[in-house]
Amino acid sequence: MNIKTHKNGWTVFVDQVDVKTLTDQQIEQLRKLITTNLTVIISSQHGLSMEQYQSFIRRIGTPERKKDWFPNRFLVSPEDRDVIRVTGAVNEKGENIGIFNTPDDLSWHCNAPGQQPRPDVLCLYAVEGTVGSITSMSNTSMAYRDLMEEDLSALRAMYMEVPLDNFRKLRSLLPRLSVRYNFLISLDGSSKPSDYKGETGTYPLLHVNKAGLTGLMFSPNQAETILLDGEEMEREQVVELARTLRPLVTAGKYLYDHHWKDGDILLNEQWISLHRRPPFKDIAKRFLYRMMVTL
Repeated sequence: MNIKTHKNGWTVFVDQVDVKTLTDQQIEQLRKLITTNLTVIISSQHGLSMEQYQSFIRRIGTPERKKDWFPNRFLVSPEDRDVIRVTGAVNEKGENIGIFNTPDDLSWHCNAPGQQPRPDVLCLYAVEGTVGSITSMSNTSMAYRDLMEEDLSALRAMYMEVPLDNFRKLRSLLPRLSVRYNFLISLDGSSKPSDYKGETGTYPLLHVNKAGLTGLMFSPNQAETILLDGEEMEREQVVELARTLRPLVTAGKYLYDHHWKDGDILLNEQWISLHRRPPFKDIAKRFLYRMMVTL
């Protein structure tokens, strides 16, 4: 197994390996790299069956299995409920068979913030039609390290608040499950707090992952407001903070853009890393397997 680090200093590339035959020691090495380096790319794994991919990822961690409300047509195996299609393809009824099926920009986000329990790693396998598409990852630990100490004192007491039931109800109403992550906290101040009264989840703005790295987990597309010492901040303060933090966590010097090739496997830590998929017109031909696991 050959391991190289990208010139950005954190993204890891793995080649000269067959994921079907990895030793327990190699699996443990990959698990550690996910938490220390946040993004691991394993190339040239062409022709994996769903079962082979599933078997490899289950060695990385414990898979998240989708609840009964999640549409079966998005699942590769409705019985297992842990491998999801990511595609814009449709079935014979014209129904989408995969999530994130729009060709439009899928803006910066992480998986299920505020949810408890919450998986650690996003796992994607490029089955076919992925060439030309890009997934970008952000290393928010680097953004955190670049902040001045005086900027950190207030941030340590801040929590992002996420409207959990709102997402569940929204997704149940969307037959395409086409989540585009429009801003809930807009940078121009145009978005207003909703009258949402349902279940919420919170997560610390400064989060420490399983490798002990602290990241600046600011995802304004998924949280509706910010709590400071347990109290909701004034909207003007939230917008001002968003104008500072969002450009910071998505600055080019903290990013890695992965240009997909069929056969790639991407493993991305979800506690201190954000990701984005820019627009891609051939979304109906793009096909990936997706799993979420807890290390």
